[in-house]
Amino acid sequence: MRLVIAAEPGDLEEVLSLKTQLAHIAYRVGEDGCLYRAEGASKISGGIMVIGSDLSEQRIGDRLVYEIITECKTRKFTGVLVNFENRELLEPLAKELNSLNLTLYVHEEMGYEYENATVLVSSAISGGTLKRRLSEAAEHFGPERILLDVEPVFRNFLLPAPDGEGKILSFDEFSELSDKYSSAAFYSPELCCNYFTYSEKGNTHFVLYDTAGTLKKKLQLAESLKINKAILVYSESKNLLMRLLE
Repeated sequence: MRLVIAAEPGDLEEVLSLKTQLAHIAYRVGEDGCLYRAEGASKISGGIMVIGSDLSEQRIGDRLVYEIITECKTRKFTGVLVNFENRELLEPLAKELNSLNLTLYVHEEMGYEYENATVLVSSAISGGTLKRRLSEAAEHFGPERILLDVEPVFRNFLLPAPDGEGKILSFDEFSELSDKYSSAAFYSPELCCNYFTYSEKGNTHFVLYDTAGTLKKKLQLAESLKINKAILVYSESKNLLMRLLE
């Protein structure tokens, strides 16, 4: 399995020691439709360029594609991960990247429209089975096109949780809950996740969480389906990352 670590420039020194391919969370499209760089982006070289946006409907500047391609050439990026959906950007960007033999990375919803793009498929589920989820994605896109987005899960569900949406916990919040209730941990092979339950004020809670071990099982499952690329965001996974890479 080829791992990619996505990190901000401030974490660059730490992640360089991991000796994995890097994706740089250092760019965003501003309200004016222009490309902006994070502090420290000038030190970046190689890896994948990650572009985000704070707007649900992003305006695209006339020179945006040119600015992205110029940055790719200057920083020697191997591809561009667009972390939002915008056909106005993706259409011309896909053509330019393809002409340069660089990779476009898109979210799953856009993967059907851009046949040459690598598709991000999340590992995070709270129902069904992960094997079925990844099998269906591999059937739709082909396993060679998938970049598994390994998202460590830390969620607290107030049962019966009919919508399947739990409260997202920080690692510290999860650790505090785990220490407080000292509950027995169980493993769900369907979700490739650990869980425990506890009661509070007459309510039953179901806490779903990952460990380095469960993340490894997700990667092994992906490999068994011939999915051979995965990405982890450093800020989300750093508490588990060193054990995962052992």
